[in-house]
Amino acid sequence: MNNLLGRTVRVRLFAPDDAARSVALCEDTIVAGSQRAFTIPLGLPLALTHVRVVVEGVGELFAGYGDDLDIRPNDTLMLA
Repeated sequence: MNNLLGRTVRVRLFAPDDAARSVALCEDTIVAGSQRAFTIPLGLPLALTHVRVVVEGVGELFAGYGDDLDIRPNDTLMLA
């Protein structure tokens, strides 16, 4: 994930069916201008092929293994 936004953002990953977003699978903060790779924690079902990526103050989308995301300067989140 590339943070091109110009400010630090909080990123959380959720199971795709967790509509209530109750428990994040993992979370981190990405400072402006940096990159961060996320890994899915061990112990999750092997059928989990995608996660819901939520970037605080920007938006959310579904991403899968190997997808690269950009947090763009216009406050959008897109697959790169």
